[in-house]
Amino acid sequence: MEKLASTVYFENCSNYYHVFCGKLDPADQIQHQIDYHEVCFVLKGQLCHQNCHDCVTLEEGDCFIVPPGFLHSIKELHDNTVCFWLSFQESLIFPGYQHKNLYRLFGTIDMEADNRAEDIKMKLSLPQMERESLQKLFDCLIYEQESISEQESNAAILIAAIISIIARNYFDNPAMEQKLDRINEYSSIMLDCVRYIDENYMKPLTISHMSKHFAVSPSTFSVMFPKVAGIPFKQYLNRKRISSAVALCADQTLPFHKIALMCGYHDTSTFYRNFIKYIGVSPSSFRDNMQKSEN
Repeated sequence: MEKLASTVYFENCSNYYHVFCGKLDPADQIQHQIDYHEVCFVLKGQLCHQNCHDCVTLEEGDCFIVPPGFLHSIKELHDNTVCFWLSFQESLIFPGYQHKNLYRLFGTIDMEADNRAEDIKMKLSLPQMERESLQKLFDCLIYEQESISEQESNAAILIAAIISIIARNYFDNPAMEQKLDRINEYSSIMLDCVRYIDENYMKPLTISHMSKHFAVSPSTFSVMFPKVAGIPFKQYLNRKRISSAVALCADQTLPFHKIALMCGYHDTSTFYRNFIKYIGVSPSSFRDNMQKSEN
């Protein structure tokens, strides 16, 4: 099994990006992943770009972009191979530079990486004019990085321009447009799912129930829901239920088994376990503490 490396480029640079032109770092030639978006643009020579599903050859004018955590390896096929390399945090260009294609690109590659890594495009071939534009932008970004009076806002503008060029070519086919339309549709459906849970958390909700109710597959629901809600379905549902239980505990006349039922828990032991998990104490201790604070 190949060694797994985690490449870090940022010790002596901006905390948000790093760019250079030259040869590969030896760590990139074994399987590795980084915590940043990674872009490569081939100036001359050839590269072999490989993940566990695919292996492609990049030549002069080709590029790729991969999301954080993507596991891949890169190998130079010729001694004269030279590339531009860019790694950056998404937060550098969002939310200040809101551009439709940027949101489309990041949303698409993040979903592909979470759902099916083999869907990530390992290679993009750019038209000649796009290649020239990309090279000029990279040259300016390197100059900006080396500048004594470096301004991250300037770097953000240049990186946004680079990604915009890549995005135009990433979506330049009907199949990708259809995929994007599905992603946008699913995002809208997931917002409806969140509202549905907020209003119906006391009912016996499951992934199977939600996927049938909103006409999506369980696997798609499991991938897309956290992207909208920020956390997985089960965790969101339990947090909502326990939040309601906390409010109901203020009513001293309500027994805990009734509170559990009112919040969607038909098993009292599950209610107690989740209450302790999210609040840190048992329902009875929480109620006692409320009484003491009132007195």
